[in-house]
Amino acid sequence: MSDPGSGELLRAALDASLRTLRSSLAALGGDADADAIHNARVEVRKMRSLVATYAPLVEAAWAQEWSERLADLGAALGSARDATVLIETLRPASARIPEAERASWSSLIADLRARERSGQAGLLSYLSSEETRSLLARLDGALASLHVRGPVPASRVVPGLLRERWKKIRRRARRARREPADRDLHRLRIAAKHLRYAAEAFEPVCGRRVRQVARAAERLQSVLGDYHDIADARAALRRMPAAPTIADADADLERRGRACLAKWPKRWKALADLR
Repeated sequence: MSDPGSGELLRAALDASLRTLRSSLAALGGDADADAIHNARVEVRKMRSLVATYAPLVEAAWAQEWSERLADLGAALGSARDATVLIETLRPASARIPEAERASWSSLIADLRARERSGQAGLLSYLSSEETRSLLARLDGALASLHVRGPVPASRVVPGLLRERWKKIRRRARRARREPADRDLHRLRIAAKHLRYAAEAFEPVCGRRVRQVARAAERLQSVLGDYHDIADARAALRRMPAAPTIADADADLERRGRACLAKWPKRWKALADLR
């Protein structure tokens, strides 16, 4: 394993994400491709997460500038993606809607499709603006000006940064196990995401063990993400007129949600055992 400087490690991780972001945005072209939107959104989240992880070692003004430059792009990508996720989550229930109730169901899906199109159009408009066209160049400039305090080997810095991520996810897990409210599970999912991104970035220094941490954190993040999507879908159903089939669809989503709730403690234990 190599032992680059701590600044070099962060710069390499951010540069890799910037390259993937560029590729994903280029794939959009004039079409709001769902996979490209998802991939771009992941890289934006990853970069903001890594800068937050490194917060004790970078200038606060630099970290704020980096985060703010990505915030608007992340919001535009989210607006274009959220309705798509909701439609995909509801799709299994669509086949069970009888003809007598299909009008109400179709109205819900049509509303979501309209939100999806609006978000995608807004994203494409945002990406075609002069300000956005210079965004990546400005991010390149910010990356070039990155200065990490203390030019020390990453192996002396990484353990402390990872330790902070572990502390946060342990606090979130304890809270979620005591009272698994949706907001607590959401916060646990975010903590798992932060730990995963940090572990992935630190793999060149830490090797196989931290790679296992990243994979276990991703599995926890995934099941909690599924639960979050199901909760959003159930909220959408509650906005529909009451009907037996809508109740059946909601019951199906509730069953899927309970399955997620049953899985996450085991996935958390598998992750925690790697500490």
